[in-house]
Amino acid sequence: MMTKLTSLITFPIIIVFLVSILSVYLQSLPLLGSMHYEYSAVQSVILFLSVGIMTIFYLRKYNSLGVLLHIIITKHRFYLLLLILPLVISIFSNVLFQKCPIGEGFLFYLVITIPAYFFGIVVAAFSFSVNKKFSYLIFILITLILLLSSLLEFYLNPQIYFYNPIIGIFPGTIYDEDISIDSTLVKYRLLNVFIFSVILWIILRIVNKKQKLKYFCNFTIGIIVLLLYFTKPFLGFSSTQHSIENVLRESVVTPNYKIVYALTIKEEKKRLILFEHEYYYNLLLKESKLKPSNLITSYIFDSSNQKRKLFGTKAANVAKPWLSQIYLDQFGLSSTLKHELTHIFAAEIGSTIFEITPGFNFALLEGYATALENDAGGYDLDYLVFLGNKSGYKIDLDGLFSKLNFFASAPTVSYIYAGSFIKYLINQYGIDS
Repeated sequence: MMTKLTSLITFPIIIVFLVSILSVYLQSLPLLGSMHYEYSAVQSVILFLSVGIMTIFYLRKYNSLGVLLHIIITKHRFYLLLLILPLVISIFSNVLFQKCPIGEGFLFYLVITIPAYFFGIVVAAFSFSVNKKFSYLIFILITLILLLSSLLEFYLNPQIYFYNPIIGIFPGTIYDEDISIDSTLVKYRLLNVFIFSVILWIILRIVNKKQKLKYFCNFTIGIIVLLLYFTKPFLGFSSTQHSIENVLRESVVTPNYKIVYALTIKEEKKRLILFEHEYYYNLLLKESKLKPSNLITSYIFDSSNQKRKLFGTKAANVAKPWLSQIYLDQFGLSSTLKHELTHIFAAEIGSTIFEITPGFNFALLEGYATALENDAGGYDLDYLVFLGNKSGYKIDLDGLFSKLNFFASAPTVSYIYAGSFIKYLINQYGIDS
C-alpha cells in the first residue's frame, strides 16, 4: 500500500499541490486576496518558475529536447492543472468571500499570467538545450536576470514603472490603485509571445544538429533578447531622458536647473514655475546648509495622466536623488516642489547607491524633507501632531524609525509624525547635527 502511494506522489503532483496551497494562502494577504493585477503578477512569477522546473524534470527524465511537444501533450493534465487551479481558487475565493467583480481580474490573468506560463516552458527548454546537467541552475539564473534587469531601468532611467516579460508590467514603486489593461500592455505581451515563440521554434529546429550550429543559435537567441531590451524606449515600453524630452519638447537651463516643460503649459505658468524653482533653491541653501553638486533636472508634465504614462505614477510627485531629477505635474507642483527638492539637497549627505538615508530608513528620509517643508495642507506639523495625540493617534517613534515601519501606518500620519520629530531635532541640535 505504501509503495503504491509513493508511486502516485510524483514530482509534478508535488509541484501542482504546492502551487495550489500557495494560491490558497495568497487569498489571505492584502491586495492578493482579490482577483486583480496584484494576484496575476505574483502568480506569473510562481507559474513561470513551477512550469519551468516541471518541464526540465520531464526533459531530463526522457533525456531529449525533441520530445518537448510530446511531453506537453501526454502530460497535459499536469500542465492544465498548474495553469487553471490558481485561477479557479481565486475565482472561488472572490465569489465566496470578497464579493468583488472578477471580469477585469480574469483579463489580467489572461494578459499577464498565461503568457508568463508559456515563457516558463520556453526558458526551461532553452536551459536544457544549453546544458542538460546544469539546466535547473541555468533556468534559475535566467529567471533572476529577467526579473532583475528591470531594476536597471528604474535606477538608470527617469521612470518608476517597467514592462517585464515575466510580470508584464510593474506600475511603479509608489502604489497606484488605478491599474488597468491598456493598449501598450497588450502590445508588449503580444510582442513577448511572438519573440518567445520564435525562440522556441529555433530551439526545436536545432535538436540533433551539430554543436557549432547550436552555439550559433543560442547566440542568436541572446541577441534577440538584448534587442528587445534595448529597443524598449523606441517601442514605448520604457522612458529615457531623451524620450521624455521628445514628448515634453521645451526646456530652459539656468545655473541651478534644467527644467523640461510640457509644451502645452501656458507661458505665464512656465515663468512662475521657474521663479518657484529658484526661490526654493535659495531657501534650501540657507535652511539645509547644503548645496547640490549636480545640475538638477526638473520634469514638469502637463497633467497627472501624462506623468503616469511617461514616468509611472499618477498620484505622487517624486524625486530620484541619485539622478538629481524631480518629476512633477504642473497642477501639484506648488504644494510639493520644496519637498522633492529637499531630497535632492539631502543627497549630498546621503548613502547607498540611491544617495538616501542609511539602511533605507524612510522615516528619516521623508521626515527630513517634511520637516524642512513644515507645511501639511497649510498647517504647522507640530500643531497636527498635537491634534493627533489629543485624538488618540499616538505613534511609537522608536518603531516608526526602524525597518519599514514607516509604511505600517497611514502615509499622512507617518509623514507628519516623522517630520515633526525631525523638526524637533533640528530646533534642538541644529541642522548640522
